[in-house]
Amino acid sequence: MINSCTYEDLLLDSNDDMNELIAKSYASFCDCMNSEELSFMNQKILYKKEKDLQYMKEFGYLHIASMENEMKIRIFDKNRMMYIPLIKNILADCSKKSCSNIAIYKDNKDICIWCRKNKYLIVLSPREKGYLLNTAYPVIYDRKIYTIEKKANENGL
Repeated sequence: MINSCTYEDLLLDSNDDMNELIAKSYASFCDCMNSEELSFMNQKILYKKEKDLQYMKEFGYLHIASMENEMKIRIFDKNRMMYIPLIKNILADCSKKSCSNIAIYKDNKDICIWCRKNKYLIVLSPREKGYLLNTAYPVIYDRKIYTIEKKANENGL
């Protein structure tokens, strides 16, 4: 079982200005999306590839890189964008190895991949031709971490 994680070095710099952070996190998302070998449980990872006409970026990226505010408008979030480079590495390496930092569990119909070390959650939805990358985000609240750990212990795969 591996437990020495070096992937936290991949986090983007929160001191970058917003445009630079958007560009870097989007490039990382595209790298992930264009990776042919990326899979989970021997099934292809799928993405929401339709583009938002305002930002000209895929809906899948926008959902991961932004948060919904009180007015139901999604706004870019630096904290969420910083972690986007972890998605590819967690899916390509951590979830396939016996990593002590990773818990994989079922939450309703979704498959959740929880990285304890980086407090990062990836949510995949099963589809006919693979798993849709539904969302991914850093978990910052202790109560949410407790809930995730509980579900991982009860519904672990």
